[in-house]
Amino acid sequence: IAFFKDKTKTINILHGFSRQKRDFDIWDKETRPNTDVKLNIWIRDGWFENESIVLNEIRAEGVDAPLGYVFVKKFRDPELRSEIIKYLAAELTLNAKGLPSNPEGEQAKKSMETRKESAKQAIEELIIKICTEGLVYLAGGNKVETGNIRDNIENALNSIADRQFPEFKSKGDYKDWDKALTKALSGDPDALKRIGWEKEPKDHPVAVEILRFIGNNAKQGKEIRNNFMKAPYGWSQDAIDAMIVLLRNTEDISTPEPNINQAKIGNAVFKKEVHTLTASDKIQLRKLYQDAGISCKPGEEFLHSNAFLYKLKELAGIISGDAPKPEPINIQFVKNIENLDGNERLLRILEEQEDMKSKYTDWSKKQNLVIKREPQWRLLAELANHTNGDDGMDQLKKEIEAIRENRLILQEPDPIQPILIDLTEKLKAALNKLKENFISLYDQKMAELQTKVYFNKLSPEQKHNILFKHQLLLKPEIISLDAFALLNQLRKASLYTWNTKIAALPVQYQSALDDAIQLSAPQAKTYSLPRRTITNQAEIESYITELKTELENLLKDSSSIILK
Repeated sequence: IAFFKDKTKTINILHGFSRQKRDFDIWDKETRPNTDVKLNIWIRDGWFENESIVLNEIRAEGVDAPLGYVFVKKFRDPELRSEIIKYLAAELTLNAKGLPSNPEGEQAKKSMETRKESAKQAIEELIIKICTEGLVYLAGGNKVETGNIRDNIENALNSIADRQFPEFKSKGDYKDWDKALTKALSGDPDALKRIGWEKEPKDHPVAVEILRFIGNNAKQGKEIRNNFMKAPYGWSQDAIDAMIVLLRNTEDISTPEPNINQAKIGNAVFKKEVHTLTASDKIQLRKLYQDAGISCKPGEEFLHSNAFLYKLKELAGIISGDAPKPEPINIQFVKNIENLDGNERLLRILEEQEDMKSKYTDWSKKQNLVIKREPQWRLLAELANHTNGDDGMDQLKKEIEAIRENRLILQEPDPIQPILIDLTEKLKAALNKLKENFISLYDQKMAELQTKVYFNKLSPEQKHNILFKHQLLLKPEIISLDAFALLNQLRKASLYTWNTKIAALPVQYQSALDDAIQLSAPQAKTYSLPRRTITNQAEIESYITELKTELENLLKDSSSIILK
């Protein structure tokens, strides 16, 4: 652990456009590190843990988990053990001998100390070499190989920052929050212009989240800070404080604290203010509904809020959920609004309208992708169930499973269509090959049947009936199939079923021939030669005698015997 802490002491993680400093830990405990505030590199090693188990744990964390790992393999173990033994042996010897009483003893003591120091130096050098060869991973299993061990850890930490604080870059990543805070404390209503925000303060994403967090309850400033300085936000205290002060200045929130400043924010208690709706507020609501395709007459703003909120929930349900869709979207904020009544609900919608507009636009685009791709995914998944273990199809099944496991239905470019085309072509080729084999064997057996005397004695109607009975009237056609048509055919007869059909075809023809014999030669009897293992001349003669007897007995009761 000392090696890695020394190697990483000069690393400085500056996150996002605003270069927000992120602290990190080199973690060597058995338990999983906390990922609320600090970034973490978890040191695992092959002396105390099985490498396969550790790698499986890393993959199981998933590609979004905010963790990095260094796995130190069990390299140079014999050398390390040898030097440790030397070191311990020298130390034990020195402790046992005590202080020397003569020059010879003094010389022996110095020699043993030299041996101990040499072993210690060798141990340290081996540890450095072993640790330098450590492998760096991100949760989910991606290996980081950008340079030496320090570079790899630094690269991993930068990746972890995005995972640990996904709400940072999209909402709180602005330069000059400290300057905006200074302006806000001075009462400047345009304080957010220092970070480039021209709209109302309450519409800023940071304000939307703070107002949502406060909700209908009173919250202390330190509660607000603690919530948004940790994952998934990771916003700076200046950003949070600036927005608290501005919201207080615009009377969107209130506090009993008369002269608020940054030192007082932590202990101050804040709650949201409730206002009546103005004509302008109602116009904004109707415009919001209209943009979502909901027509609303004046005076019906609350009535249509149900439809608007339902539409948001519906969109979230369409674009997330079961794989390969993304993980279910947390729509608790919509449910919270639904639990409000009257103007309180409408005011909350107005407070969050910019966030809702953004979500509606984003989710609507994703809905179009899901509507387009989900039928293709279902088709692909069902076609995959009809593969026959072919190596090429096994690889495609792995790619299909990767789409499912990693929830990639919304990924660009479309990952589904190319695999669907490839799988369709491979399955179609496999099906057509089986059909060709069936047709070839069908033609061969049909030709043989046509040469049989008993079959040729039958009338066309009798022949037709026999072939119909044994399903030999038609043979399959090889036609061009798209994915849907291919699936319909495989539903009726899978590749396995076609193999069974091919295997059963000779039996069907034999049964047809047997029926022909029964019609054309009613007194004829069929006889199958008994299977027997023969090892000597005596057994041959016994078999022939037994066979002769059975055939003679059959001939007494029939006009002829047909051997099969």
